[in-house]
Formats: sequence, C-alpha cells, structure tokens
Amino acid sequence: MNILKNSVFYHIPKTGGTWVSEVLSRAVEDSQTYEQHYEDGHGLRAGHVTPIRINKEVVGGRKSFCFVRHPVSWYQSYWRYKNPTYWDKTNEIDVKCESPNFNTFIENVLREYPDGYVTWLYGQYAPYCDFVGKQEQLGTDLVRALDMFAETYNPDYIYETPMLNVSNGATAYTPENLKKVLEVERKVIDEYYSSNSNN
Repeated sequence: MNILKNSVFYHIPKTGGTWVSEVLSRAVEDSQTYEQHYEDGHGLRAGHVTPIRINKEVVGGRKSFCFVRHPVSWYQSYWRYKNPTYWDKTNEIDVKCESPNFNTFIENVLREYPDGYVTWLYGQYAPYCDFVGKQEQLGTDLVRALDMFAETYNPDYIYETPMLNVSNGATAYTPENLKKVLEVERKVIDEYYSSNSNN
C-alpha cells in the first residue's frame, strides 16, 4: 500500500497494484510505501493490508482508493501467477485449491468458496474505500483518484511506466466453469461492471 499526502492506496492482489505502487512512488510527492506485518491465513499481509486491519494512526484522516478487476480475468491472472511455483502453503485459497490445471483450480475454488472468493476478497477493501477504480482502465482511473484527492503528481510517469507483474499465458475456462464463475461472482460484477455501476 502507499500513503500519500491526502489519500491511501490499498493494494488488492492481482488488480494492477504493483504497477500503481511503482507509479505512486515515482510520480507523487511524498508517497510512502507502507507494509504492516500480520498473517490472516488468506495471504493478505504486508503490502496487502486491508482497511479493517490498518493501523488507524498511520492513515489519519486520509481518503482511500483501491482497484478491482473483473473476476473472470482475476482468476486467470491469479492462477498464472501461482502456477507452478508460487503456491503458498500459508494461504488458504492456495492450500485448498492448488492445481496444475486451470479448470481444476476453478472447480476447487467454486467448491470451497460457493459465495465467490473474489466477492469475499473485494469485500475486505472496496466498501471501505472512497474511490474504487478498475484494473482494465488503470491509468485513467489512477488519474481520477489522484485528482479527486488533490494529490500533487507528475502525469508523465503514469503514462511512461510499463506494466509490472504481468502473468502471461493461455488460460481458457470450460463453458460450464465460466458460467458458474459469472453466477457466484454476480455481486461484484453487477457492482463494478454493469452499465449501472458508478465507475
């Protein structure tokens, strides 16, 4: 996460936050990277501290923002990043759902998190943030957040910084798994990706 003069950036895993943090460190006056060490069993620790767990004295009265990503591509990115060598034996989703096969991983997630893992994950951050941007329009929404919170920044860094921590490779859903993911993650899809969403 990054602490700025007027706002705080909360980093939800696999939503472009590594890039955002790098841009903020370079482009925003007085940006400070912050890690709060704790372990919650879900892999949300250090730089992924949630608004609920953050030391309130560190945040002060600052506004806050985060980014989300469409659940369909979130699962693809997460699995590509983890497979084959980064499965974490202290992270609940990894322990319960690890698989070298993407669709087996999805089936494991659907079984273990019938209400949607991404819905749960975003619920640890987004409801507590003053602005929620989208990974799919990362640069544009970062500018919106910085302007909204009156941060002083150099816009050149935003458009010149290449994407970071990108997981490449093909990961195709079976039609049945895609349908199920869209069903269980309906809440966050409707909230952030429907034509009626505010962002």
